[in-house]
Amino acid sequence: SLGTEGTKLFATALKGSSTLTHLTLSRCDINGTALFYLLEGISLLPTLRVLNLYGNSVGTEGARHVARLLKSSCSLTELDLGAGGLGGAADVTRLLEALNVNTTVTKLTLSRRYNDTVTSAAVYSSIKDRVLLW
Repeated sequence: SLGTEGTKLFATALKGSSTLTHLTLSRCDINGTALFYLLEGISLLPTLRVLNLYGNSVGTEGARHVARLLKSSCSLTELDLGAGGLGGAADVTRLLEALNVNTTVTKLTLSRRYNDTVTSAAVYSSIKDRVLLW
């Protein structure tokens, strides 16, 4: 369990890495605040392609941070937020809208409980052919 302080330290250590391509932090007690620090570090990693945050409760705050990262010039191709607690349908929509801007992510994993939200979101039709949603 990293928690907020551990995530902050970890994110600082990540800065400057030029070889990291995959990062898995499943079930590490990363919440929205901790995710802010992690994504600040990740935004400086041009080689990172896969980010697995399965099982972390990122909430609405974390969904906002992820959406901001996706709208920036991030290099991610896969993002796993499965079994994680997003705040709700608005957060899923926020992520899908960010993917509409982002052209590098080809796979997004979310909790199955959001399936109806994903397929009913107006923006889904514009990304469904290029982003695999799990």
